[in-house]
Amino acid sequence: MTFILFVRPALRALQGAPPDLDAVEAVLGDDVPRMEHRDQAVRCGLTATDQGWLARPTGPQGSHVLTSMLGADALTVVEAGAGPALSGTKVRAELLRVPSVI
Repeated sequence: MTFILFVRPALRALQGAPPDLDAVEAVLGDDVPRMEHRDQAVRCGLTATDQGWLARPTGPQGSHVLTSMLGADALTVVEAGAGPALSGTKVRAELLRVPSVI
């Protein structure tokens, strides 16, 4: 995750490419608990809809839980704040792989 969120954009910027080349805008399909004092990267599956990408968390998000990586297409960045990030909230999604459009 550290490579995807920090190193990959830095390497792209050093090469003169846009640092957010593998990022898309998505909308949360479910409420997501937030951390009050820091942004978090949530593993999500992406689904194409008529309105754009829909991001749904793939399960428990603890750093020790690797099963949530199995269905993850992206890491969505949920900004710090009180209360959950509500379904329908726009988020930035850093692509881990090209999601299936079908």
